[in-house]
Amino acid sequence: RYLYKEHRKSKFTAKDNYDILRTWDDVDFACDPAALQGDKGSGEKLMESYLELFQPDWRSTPQEEHRIFKAKNGREAGIDKVFHEFDNGRLFIMDSLHTTIEEISEYRYNDKGEIHKVNDDLMDPLRYLMMHPERFRVRGRRKYSDKAVRIHEWKPPCPGRGA
Repeated sequence: RYLYKEHRKSKFTAKDNYDILRTWDDVDFACDPAALQGDKGSGEKLMESYLELFQPDWRSTPQEEHRIFKAKNGREAGIDKVFHEFDNGRLFIMDSLHTTIEEISEYRYNDKGEIHKVNDDLMDPLRYLMMHPERFRVRGRRKYSDKAVRIHEWKPPCPGRGA
């Protein structure tokens, strides 16, 4: 499995993100489960906004055909899966993904044994993909000139867990 694209922008609307991500016709998108909650101001659900933009007929298509899907948010299980894939040489990151590589190198537990939630915007989507291997596919074949980087022996340091 190769990670070959990244996107991280703060203060973007669903439409702003759509304008960038719509060109990514070869991937599906995992949506944070929190996006299913209504916005306090408008009551609009963020995931539904994305579905309307990406797939206007989403209400009449089976859920498994949606390009955007609700992610499983098991944090510990997701981290374990990411670690397992890296450790077994089955997950690689293209060297052009500078932000992803920077974030994963800083990903760690704090003194209380909780994930340190700073500069980790791309780590959640990585966990979501690991929790949904059936969605970790490429819709079309593309060739990339970047080199793949294997991050081996990666495990977020955790106090009291020997790492």
